[in-house]
Amino acid sequence: MKNIVLIGCSASKADTPIRAAEMYTGELFKLSRRWAESCGGGIYGWWILSAKWGLLTPGQTISPYDETLDTTAKTRTWGGKVRQDLHDCFHGFSKNEPVRFIVLAGKAYSSWNEPLFLPLIWCTVERPLAGLGIGQQKAALCRMIPSLATDKHAWPHIPLPDRVERSLATIGASL
Repeated sequence: MKNIVLIGCSASKADTPIRAAEMYTGELFKLSRRWAESCGGGIYGWWILSAKWGLLTPGQTISPYDETLDTTAKTRTWGGKVRQDLHDCFHGFSKNEPVRFIVLAGKAYSSWNEPLFLPLIWCTVERPLAGLGIGQQKAALCRMIPSLATDKHAWPHIPLPDRVERSLATIGASL
């Protein structure tokens, strides 16, 4: 299975044009990136879901911006574009191997997977942190990053719902 991680952008950004991987300075983005990079060969790669640019590779150079998915119409338009980008970039993989998107992003950034659009029958989509608050998401990611998982000072002990614990364990075991 090809595991592809999609990480939501952050509101806090660098103030000069820079590679997308370094543009977003929010703690949740940094933890999501660190987890994706810690998976090594377990994932095919990671991409960024940007409110302004749509689907970005970490190496793309972009300029700072101040844009959010703050209306239903904007989110649907953005979702349609991202859905097409995902199809164009990854659909060919599914002919040889199943594709699984692991989405580490808020609800608006998963709009491309809404029933409004035709089903993505060539892949599966998992949102292991769905429904969690920011603090819970950070705690869950810290538990998933090998170098932080054993350091109890690196993350607060915030209880996670059983559904999330099971989802994290399943993803971790399959990578």
